[in-house]
Amino acid sequence: MQLKQNEWSVQWQNLRHDGCDQSGATQQHFLNFFLKPYDAGIFKNKVVLDAGCGGGDKLFFLSALARRVIGVDLNTQSVVAQRIQDQGCCNVEFIEADLAELKLPEQVDILISDGVIHHTVDPDRTFANLKSLVKPGGLMMVMVYAQEGNWVNQHILNKIFAITRAWPYILKRWLAVFLARCLRGYGRVICFCRITGLPFYRYLHDYFLGMSFSMNVLDIYDQINAPLVYYIARQDIERWFQDDFEDVNIFHEKGVTWVANGRKK
Repeated sequence: MQLKQNEWSVQWQNLRHDGCDQSGATQQHFLNFFLKPYDAGIFKNKVVLDAGCGGGDKLFFLSALARRVIGVDLNTQSVVAQRIQDQGCCNVEFIEADLAELKLPEQVDILISDGVIHHTVDPDRTFANLKSLVKPGGLMMVMVYAQEGNWVNQHILNKIFAITRAWPYILKRWLAVFLARCLRGYGRVICFCRITGLPFYRYLHDYFLGMSFSMNVLDIYDQINAPLVYYIARQDIERWFQDDFEDVNIFHEKGVTWVANGRKK
């Protein structure tokens, strides 16, 4: 059973996942990386479940495309409820629940889980429960941290962040801003020089340097703040989608994540 973790509530009260790139275009992270090989048209007239919706920012992007959107999270009810009210979206609803135990009165057309399953107590159990919520022929789309390409995070940075996670929000925010500036400087140098063998080259080249600074800060704060994190191996993501799905796509995106989707049989 997943316990509530106040770290997430504090994060989403103070930060927004707007997906803005350098030009200010919204949700480019979602469109460019998460939806491959599909586009936003797949949501038209569909019932969509965002499993682990955080502060709810994608709910409002999806509400303009889908017939109905359901956001689920264990830690952000007050945050999302206020944002739904502020946005005035009549086709968006929120459920507070543990993703590994969530039950719905009906199955959904599309289930998305963007960067959440690897933060749950038992990722295998969480995925198994979430797939039960998708109707036959429905689409399930997930993004998780990859074991492959994340050696520095796993074995060095996480040991440091184990200490900083106990810090108050403002200190973690300052640290995230500092690290974001450092990483942008490092990234500009190695990408200009095309030093592809250095850590995080693909992440910086394909994603980080193209996103707004506020998104850079959020991405790093998320690493600093997470109380629990697993890194998922390719063999595990393949196993998740092996038996009950067809038209499966698995991508090693940005060199540090697995993006996978498939249609339920």
